[in-house]
Amino acid sequence: MKRLAQWWSVLIWLAAIVPGLFQTPAGAAAYTNVTAVNVTPTAFQVLWGAPPETDLFLRVDADALGATNLNGQVAIEYLPLRAGSPLAAEDTPQRLSRQALQQKVRDYGLASARVSGCRPGTTYHVRAAIIRNGATNYLPPLSEAPVPVRTADEVTLVPEALQLLLEVPGQTVEGRLVVLTHPQAAYPLAAVVGDGAPSNHVVFSLAELLEAAGRSNFTATGSQVFLAQVLGAGVEGGVTQSFPVEFTGAFSVARSYLASFSSELASLALGSLVIQAGQTGSVPVLSFATVGVDQWTADLEIEDNHLTHLALLPVAPEVDPAQLELTKTAAHTWRMRVASRAGQVFFGEQELCRLQFVPLTNVPSAFVTLRVLAVNARKPGASLVPGVLSQNGRVVVIGREPLLEPRRAAGPYRELTVYGNPWASFLIEGTAALGSGQWQVLARFPSTNLISVVAVPADPAVRFYRAAEFQANPPILALSRSPTGLSPLLVFGQTSSNYVLQYKPSLSPEVPWQTMATLTLTNSFGYVGGLVPTNAAGFFRLVKP
Repeated sequence: MKRLAQWWSVLIWLAAIVPGLFQTPAGAAAYTNVTAVNVTPTAFQVLWGAPPETDLFLRVDADALGATNLNGQVAIEYLPLRAGSPLAAEDTPQRLSRQALQQKVRDYGLASARVSGCRPGTTYHVRAAIIRNGATNYLPPLSEAPVPVRTADEVTLVPEALQLLLEVPGQTVEGRLVVLTHPQAAYPLAAVVGDGAPSNHVVFSLAELLEAAGRSNFTATGSQVFLAQVLGAGVEGGVTQSFPVEFTGAFSVARSYLASFSSELASLALGSLVIQAGQTGSVPVLSFATVGVDQWTADLEIEDNHLTHLALLPVAPEVDPAQLELTKTAAHTWRMRVASRAGQVFFGEQELCRLQFVPLTNVPSAFVTLRVLAVNARKPGASLVPGVLSQNGRVVVIGREPLLEPRRAAGPYRELTVYGNPWASFLIEGTAALGSGQWQVLARFPSTNLISVVAVPADPAVRFYRAAEFQANPPILALSRSPTGLSPLLVFGQTSSNYVLQYKPSLSPEVPWQTMATLTLTNSFGYVGGLVPTNAAGFFRLVKP
């Protein structure tokens, strides 16, 4: 029997942070341009600057001279939102949150309008207007040409549909408009911070960009650089950031990147595995980088007396198999090197490779830590990413004896995780002091898996726990009643042993035992079902034939 009290935490990346460079202009001016964004075959949106105290108006014409006005033929929605606050689930809170978000857009001196009901492949001419005290100020002025907007001809399938979740800097940035541009896209995308995202994030669907001619959707390949700009008055207004996004060419829907106005970040993590001794297994080697990395190197500490035949298997297509190395440098110490193919980099969240191994047999079961001693991430040009983070991995090696690990639980119970060989019987014992020799059985249970989670009473007097695999001799019965009668009877016994299940309604010596079933255990436990006692009370026993 072996006992280990150790809390274990696991880090999950949901998304990758993709930063670039940003700068804040001193005293950023209020936004005044009229910009067409989010153009589709049947709709488009217009952004412009407008003081919070003014009213808004958008004029849409079929021609540049304004001879044919379309305001009664197309739908115009001011301050449009996509989803509102993700925290407001009910109708009334959602409506109030949308109104509050729209007001924040106006408080930043921003305005927007969505024009829908348009015809594909058609050019529209728009003028935004600011109305104050009955006076209308057009943007552009009537002396200048209006802003032309051509709708797309069609919507085309973009095989790699990526979503960009951008974290916007600042203490109170909810309601700001953010514009995303690409040099090969006909029009920018725009979204509101906090619309369908946390209050300091904004969501873009890169598949909604149109190609340079503006006729269909933009299909990106390879590494592409986008530019994001935060609009509106205040400190954060005018902040811009460029960042790369890597398109692999693989078909995907709504794969996400999390972009942030932050410094360079990189981390390397090793995964975890539960495995029986003698079997071949592997854990993932996961990387995360906000800048392109062409080589990862790491020093690992792995105990020699539990794992053997260590090797690296490439996973990411950027990995150069000829530069995938795992070299033993000292006792229990290994050097790992993972380099990219020529002209390629590791970027975002990726599974670089897998660390393969075979646990030794005839050694005690153990929790084997895969410890990252040191790690470096090299950028193209041989400079290193500063302050690279790391996460250790773990291999739970199951030999002959089980392993025990506590986990947090609510209520009057303590949860214990038992790692043991499948198709075996286990018991958990507890004691107040290791030297007392008084161990109390707290639970018995069968297991068909490598991992079992068992709840035991949270007794303050019990400070130590242990688990053991057992074969019951004499056999043990566990009986429970369900609303429809008796549940299947659980039998703990010896493997390959024969038993006879007997029953009688009372313990009176005059009442004979009746044979209910016979069974042969193929494991150290089994079940007997279909029990229908003739009395409300009764007694069962197991005997050998």
